[in-house]
Amino acid sequence: MNNKICGVEEKDIKSAFFKGKLNLLLNEMQASGGISSVDDAKKLKEYLETLKKQNDSVIEEMKNGFSSDLGMDDIKPPSVDELVGKEKEDFYIWLEQKDSVLNQVRSKMSAVRNKISREKEVNVKELQDLAFDLSFYRNWISQDVVYKRQLWKQRLTRIIDDYGVSRKEAEDRSELTKEYRDYKLASNFQENIDDFIISARKGYTDL
Repeated sequence: MNNKICGVEEKDIKSAFFKGKLNLLLNEMQASGGISSVDDAKKLKEYLETLKKQNDSVIEEMKNGFSSDLGMDDIKPPSVDELVGKEKEDFYIWLEQKDSVLNQVRSKMSAVRNKISREKEVNVKELQDLAFDLSFYRNWISQDVVYKRQLWKQRLTRIIDDYGVSRKEAEDRSELTKEYRDYKLASNFQENIDDFIISARKGYTDL
């Protein structure tokens, strides 16, 4: 059972706070005589301060979670010799669709990152809506990580075959290649998206 402050349940105050409808709720509380004493006003103020701290915490997590470039470093289609065992036409269709989706995701994330940088307060409901949208793109992001990991492993195998080095030495050399860089950027971007979704939903599942 939810506690009440000034005759209004805490969950309703919380919902109004994060949906940008707090002023409307306060006006209604004033009109109904809900804030009828100094103690009532004090309890309401303390609860609102708690909500503000939660909001500030989420914003800080968002700021810390965004990488500076969101993994936008030179993502290009693979060369022909990397398309081993694939039907070229179908593969290029998939590649074009994947890159289009990832560009949309980066654009959405950049817009939110810029908004957070400009504004002190962020509408958490907007962040939750974005997190919901991004969850539908996670399959494409995961496919991109798997594909780029395959390209890196392919380069690793070539280094072993071409130079006759140990796997350990080949792994060290492979970390200097474009394939490894692209794989790590894709992996970091996936983690960035997952962290954003978790942070946006954290603590506000009842809204």
